[in-house]
Amino acid sequence: MEKVEVPEVILHAQAESKAEVWTEAINQAREYCQATGVYTDGSMSKEGVVGAGWYVEGGNKSGEATLGKLATVWDGEVCGVRGALEDAPSETNVLILSDSQAAIAAVKKAGRTGKARTADLRKVLMDIKERQSRLGPNAVSFGWVKAHNEVQGNERADQLAKHATTLYPEEPQITERGLKQAWKRKREEERRVKGAGMGRVVKWNRKARVAYVQCRTGKGNLQAWRHKIGKAENSECRKCGRYAETGKHIALVCTQWRGYRTEVEHVGRHG
Repeated sequence: MEKVEVPEVILHAQAESKAEVWTEAINQAREYCQATGVYTDGSMSKEGVVGAGWYVEGGNKSGEATLGKLATVWDGEVCGVRGALEDAPSETNVLILSDSQAAIAAVKKAGRTGKARTADLRKVLMDIKERQSRLGPNAVSFGWVKAHNEVQGNERADQLAKHATTLYPEEPQITERGLKQAWKRKREEERRVKGAGMGRVVKWNRKARVAYVQCRTGKGNLQAWRHKIGKAENSECRKCGRYAETGKHIALVCTQWRGYRTEVEHVGRHG
């Protein structure tokens, strides 16, 4: 992919500035760039559905897209930029106004390196390149605006992105980071179940947790492991003496631990 320079305009407003100050700063930036302002945003619902929204200044056009559960908010932000460039007037300069510094930085970096890790990011760079070829180097500029500061265009884009998270994705977007995030979310949901992986059911103390880890890993104060590393003369179970003392043997086989196993199984089933 060809490299492309992506200009960024610094708006003269502070993060704590009121909406009126931000609006004035945006108007000044638009006049400086001689551009139409387009607001973009990405959002994720509590259920993990990602959405994107964009709003073309003046209320002429707006749009939204649902990415599904296998994408990140960052993917939603970039999707919003892609939609904004598609809907923005084709014969005027465009000022993309986003509240995601990460998305702006990613577009600029991809432009410098000519490498984009997602399809939407590649499409954004292609659209910028095409507009620059027709309108000049300042055809597309980016500017950061503070989120949730009652700036009308930004609030509208935010509403569209949030609404998109309530819709069913016609073409779900799957990204590497989205998959990792979905897996992490799944594990966190599993851990929220009482006792799942946290020792809550039997109220384990530190000693019990250490013993559990040793049984799971097969390492530690187990005769088979101690024999393997030269710390014991043999690997026989110190309780029953019949088989090698492994984690599996202690947890599932050894008759001398049967009473403890029965207790744990009962608590696991009945709480």
